Amino acid sequence: MIEANQAISSFRAHDPLADRRVTVIVNDARNALRLSSKRYDIIVSQPSHPWTAGASHLYTREFMSIAKDHLTVDGVFVQWMNTEFVDEVLLRSLSATLLAVFANVRVYQPNPGALFFLASDTKLKIEHQIAQSGRPLSEHSSHFARIGLNSVEDFVVSLAMDEEGLRNFAQSGSISSDNRNIMATNSRSRGDGLKSVDVSELFASYDPLLNNDSWVYDGLGKELNLTYIGSRLIHNGFALRAAKLTESIKDRSTALLIHAINLSHHGNGTEALEYLRESIRERPGNRQASYRLIKNRLSSLVSGTASEEINVVARYLDGVPKAVIEGWGYAARKNWLALIELEDELASSKVTDLWYPEATQLRIEWRTKVKAQGMERNPALEALNLIDRTVLIAPELDLYVLRAACGILMKDPHIFVESSRYVANFIELRLDSVKNDDYTITANELRVMQSRLKELSGKLKSGFVKPVKQRALDTLIKMNSLADKLETIESTK
Repeated sequence: MIEANQAISSFRAHDPLADRRVTVIVNDARNALRLSSKRYDIIVSQPSHPWTAGASHLYTREFMSIAKDHLTVDGVFVQWMNTEFVDEVLLRSLSATLLAVFANVRVYQPNPGALFFLASDTKLKIEHQIAQSGRPLSEHSSHFARIGLNSVEDFVVSLAMDEEGLRNFAQSGSISSDNRNIMATNSRSRGDGLKSVDVSELFASYDPLLNNDSWVYDGLGKELNLTYIGSRLIHNGFALRAAKLTESIKDRSTALLIHAINLSHHGNGTEALEYLRESIRERPGNRQASYRLIKNRLSSLVSGTASEEINVVARYLDGVPKAVIEGWGYAARKNWLALIELEDELASSKVTDLWYPEATQLRIEWRTKVKAQGMERNPALEALNLIDRTVLIAPELDLYVLRAACGILMKDPHIFVESSRYVANFIELRLDSVKNDDYTITANELRVMQSRLKELSGKLKSGFVKPVKQRALDTLIKMNSLADKLETIESTK
């Protein structure tokens, strides 16, 4: 592993092994801690497969006690677990084992397959701290943005069970010890443990987000953008949790809006439209619902072909949404100088606003179209940073295409090929959803996908990608295969 990191160090923006704060110790984790008296603010335990001899003893009460002895007073122990390696019994056991050592334990689920247990003898009030002080996001915003953490809402999205929920969940769990290592003997070595839906169903009764009497609503309610939370859940693969969230929200207009976003995410645009209309009727002042109604109709709006309904809704939008509509028109006419004039207004959008992705896309657009001469900063590099932050919130095909354009502008074939692969992966996932009847694709989407593949394929055949020729060829082969699939789907419509 160390040699692999060293081999690719020249390709990385930051080499962790070159950081003076990093000390590499080649040893068993338990032995390494026993041989040291040093205390740490954080200890992260992410061993490999829990049934193997070299890892299973890192899931027991004894190891967790050793780790606790090496934490500072306010220190935190973090335990990783892949959901497919455990079943319900093992998950309750792991929870009970952590609680046998630490006073406070909660679990975060940043994606459907991964769980992170945070354990400490100090109370863990992460969301309250962020809401009150902005820290640590305000101090290290670019770092957290790279992993999709931009607001207190993002932490609430990932929080699966708080301390109270986990204590209740773990009540029937058996403690795993060195003498009776349940994780070693019962782990699902074939990866046939809990699936995403299983975990959502299992956690639902203990999830503070799904309990409108919990501290999430009492302590943070006024600070939270529940529409954004619902949208993030949907994009992160937690559609079931998002659906349950709509049952917990007291504001019916917001619940209807989240339901509409969920339907739209699965390609059910017609049904989503009805829910959006109902959301607006329920609360006419719901700007997010009004914007969502026009979001997919921006092109027709600026070309003068939108329906009277869309035009009426658009007329009542102000602030950043109004700037997005105006900017969309400038971009359509390639009036980049006029679009630049809207930069400050567009940049004032909060990450949690529904219009943030489009506002940011416009900011990216002009940066990939204007020449860099006379500018203090590289606009293409700025565009790349904006894209990498935005795609984690709203993964959209055109953002990946713009990322590829940044690679060309920066004369970096690595970025271009990497971005082209993202485009191919996006289309592949969308087609898989169509195949599984989880998404309904429109004729216009088909045309856009075909156009984007054609644009990028041409560049992948050029001498520009020579430094990464094999990766470019692999990506091109995949794109050609996807183009054939799109043609087949088009012939059936």
